[in-house]
This record gives sequence, structure tokens and C-alpha cells, in this order.
Amino acid sequence: MIKPKLNSVTIAVVLALVAVAWIATGTISTSQDSSEQAQTHQQQQKKQSLFKVQVADFTANEMSNILNLRGQIEAPKQVSLKAEVSGKVIKKNILKGEQAQKGQVIIQLEENARKLSLESAKADLLVKQADLQASERLFKKKLVSSNQHKQAQAQLANAEANVKQLQLNLQHTQIKAPFSGILNELTAEPGSYVGVGDPIGTLVDNSYLLIVAQVPQRDIANIKQGLPVTAELTNGSMVQGKVSYISQSADPQTRTYRVEAKVTGLQSLPAFGQSAKVALDLNSINTHKIPASMLDLSTDGRLQVKGVNEHNQVNTYLVDLIRSDLSGVYVTGLPEQVTLITVGQGFVANGQTVEPQYVTLEKE
Repeated sequence: MIKPKLNSVTIAVVLALVAVAWIATGTISTSQDSSEQAQTHQQQQKKQSLFKVQVADFTANEMSNILNLRGQIEAPKQVSLKAEVSGKVIKKNILKGEQAQKGQVIIQLEENARKLSLESAKADLLVKQADLQASERLFKKKLVSSNQHKQAQAQLANAEANVKQLQLNLQHTQIKAPFSGILNELTAEPGSYVGVGDPIGTLVDNSYLLIVAQVPQRDIANIKQGLPVTAELTNGSMVQGKVSYISQSADPQTRTYRVEAKVTGLQSLPAFGQSAKVALDLNSINTHKIPASMLDLSTDGRLQVKGVNEHNQVNTYLVDLIRSDLSGVYVTGLPEQVTLITVGQGFVANGQTVEPQYVTLEKE
């Protein structure tokens, strides 16, 4: 078989086609490379344009929530003893500063004249009782009028009331302790004269003591009956009790609420009226400890901090300040695990995409 020979024209055409194909391939490859380089360049420019902030991870920790207040130590009750009848003091059975028992006679007033008046009133009562009995017999026989009979009844009632009043006046010559306590003051002395309503002393209940504090209205919702309370006295000693009373109305001047804690079981009671540092142990809460410099104010004046999410977008969290010390502040209102902006939070807005740079804070 004779092979066909390729002429020069055919060879030239083939070579031209090969050259065109080679050039086209190079052009396509170059175009693709340029597109990828442009996209990478745009991403780098976009990244370079993002605002850089320093961030750190924070974890919530449980802490005891202590409300510290200024307060005082008070007696459960204190009364001013006053004379209910007039008369001369003939005896005092308890000295100032001594313990009085409930019902014990503290001051004895003269009673001789009152005893005589009572005996006379009792005799008059017997007469009025006999008069009424006679009037009833006569009234049944229609020998006395209805008005005369009613008059006899009224005279008996007056006689009975007179006896009761004189008996009461005689009892009031003995000024007694209404409850057990310390006779803190005693102004009446034997031989002195007291009138109705004159104070003769002060009795203080010392069966237990009260820790008293004024709680601000923002904290009153956290105060419950039975809540542990500790008071540090002026001499450094500590007493502990539990909340026994919470006022339901605020002081109109201070807008605070009176809270009392009952303290029992003390062998010796401290002096009433002294000031104290009062600590109310509220329920434990989860808080985040952060540098104070991270706090910012929202448009409505509330405390806030800023963080970043998994998409590097800024999140704003409203927080409540629980406690502060030299090492930082303790706040609530954050997720248990959260990434917060430590530097640069004042220059970014909520929802803005940023470039976070993670840092490690020193633990104190």
C-alpha cells in the first residue's frame, strides 16, 4: 500500500491549529489564576479593614451574695413605767439595773386611804343590794312605781362600779413589771410624790436582742424570713441571728425598709443601742469577675459589657454590679461561658464584625 504524502499546505495548517490551541490554553489558565488572586486580595483587604479588639474567655463562678449595711443592736421592747394613780412612794423593791420578773412589784405607793374608801364602798354596796331586794318585793305588790324600782337598780349598779374602781385604784398603788427585764431607769424614790401619768422608770426586755438595719428598696425583694444575719459590734465581737421581721412599708424620708433579726441563746447580752456592721447572707449566685475597665454605660444609663460571638460579631450584655474590690468587679447577667472584649469595646457597636485577638488575663 502506498502511503499518502502530506503536502506543505496541510502541514502548515496543522501547525497553525496546534499553536492556536496552545495559546488558548495559556490564556484560560492565566485568567483563572488572576481571578483567584483577586479574590484572595479582596479577602485580605476586608480582613485588614476589620477593627481589632482584644478578647478573653470568662466563666461564671458561684459566690455568696452578702448585703453589707450599717445597723444597731436593739432590745425587743422597752416601756416607760408610769403611775396610774397619784400618791406617795413608800417603798421600792428593785434597784436600777436589776432584773425584774413579770408581775413583780417595783414601786409601792401608799394605800391606807384607798383601803378605807374601798371598805366604805363595799358597805354601801351591801345597803344598795338590800334596797333593791326590798324594792323588788314592793314592786311585785305594786307598792312602788316602776321609776322607783329602776332607781334602786341604778343605785346598785353605781355602787358596784364604785367598788370595782376603788379596787382597781388600790391595785394601781403597786407598780408592777409588765414583763421580765432590766430596770434600766428608776426615778421614783421613797418619800417622793407621783401624780397620774408621771414616769417612774424604764423597763427593758433582755430575753433576747434584735439586729436592726434599714434595707434599700432595690434589695428588699431579696430579704426573706429566716435569712442568716451577722452583726459585728463596736468591740469586734460577732453575734448571729435570723431575720424575724420585714417592714411592709418604706420610711418616707429614706425610702428604706426596717429589717429585724432575732438573736437568742447568748449568755451575756451586749449593750442595747450600739451601732453594728450588719451582713445579710443572701442566696448564692453565679457571677463573672471582670476588670472594672470593661464596664460601659448603655444609652439608658445601665451598666453593660461587650463580647463577640462565634461569627466575630459584637454582642452587648446588660449587667448588674454585685460587688467590687481592688482586683475587679463581680457582675451578673452574662452567659455561663462568654467571650468578652477587654480592650477596644468603646470603639465598636453591637452587631459589628471585628477581628478578635485573644489574650490571657492574669488571675488574682
